[in-house]
Amino acid sequence: MMKGQWRRWGDHVNKKERGIRNLYAWNRLLSCPVCQGSVSVVPEGRLVCGDGHSFDVARQGYVNVLTGAVNSAYSKELFHARAKVIQETPLYRALHKNVGKLMDREAKKQDGVYRIGDFGCGEGSHLALLLEGRSNWMGAGLDLSKEGIQAATDHEDTPAVWLAADLVNVPLKTGSLDVALTILSPSNYKEMKRVLKPGGLAVKVIPGPGYMKEIRDFFQQNRRDAKENEALISRFEEAFDDVKAVSVKTAPAVTAPLRKELCRMSPLAWHAEEGEKERYEKEGAARLTMDLVVLTGRLPQ
Repeated sequence: MMKGQWRRWGDHVNKKERGIRNLYAWNRLLSCPVCQGSVSVVPEGRLVCGDGHSFDVARQGYVNVLTGAVNSAYSKELFHARAKVIQETPLYRALHKNVGKLMDREAKKQDGVYRIGDFGCGEGSHLALLLEGRSNWMGAGLDLSKEGIQAATDHEDTPAVWLAADLVNVPLKTGSLDVALTILSPSNYKEMKRVLKPGGLAVKVIPGPGYMKEIRDFFQQNRRDAKENEALISRFEEAFDDVKAVSVKTAPAVTAPLRKELCRMSPLAWHAEEGEKERYEKEGAARLTMDLVVLTGRLPQ
């Protein structure tokens, strides 16, 4: 496959066709979640392993490789709000700049396709923005929520495959990724380490103590205890070598419409009464603290 070939296929290609073509870029790097055997893409739109386990490409262009029923607390409304907040506002811009730069440095060290797995990708907004404008990068977005993965297929020009998958049973072959990424999502380090290439980069973004403190204060939620982060960093250090932590702090302005979307998106407001949410939309703080910590580590060579 030539450089950049998967990035745009023309307006005549529908979501399923685009999904199939992106899957071909991962051919032989996907694994069966049932038997862990190699998986191939077949032209009619299925993933098939040597033992005959088969997973159809949905008409939206994603693949559901979950092997059991899943109850997700996340709704389509939440993912719609997340997409608007992440893509259309400056809240996460500094984070994307920081993570993008560190991956740019890594990508320059190698030839060929640079492969990134986003574990707990939701509707795919973070991954889509990180891949934007970077040729020869390819993403795999994985999430337990089928609703989130369905929404991710709206990133039609993003060079990525979207998989509804269990993150304790990742459908990728051992040593298939250059980067294993999680952003504000739980991590399974055993699986992250398995799918990384030797020397591959693990990136985990966690909330700092002041993350969205204005929302916490308004809805009388307890602020994050610094010890929570110490425990998260300690577990990351146990899993990976050469660990570094970088703080990314900003305080962007937030408008009333943005505060409304934040209420839909953030668990900090989920249990509030509708009247409280409306009051936050109208009277909430004019700025929001985005206190994030980017952890990086390596799989030993």
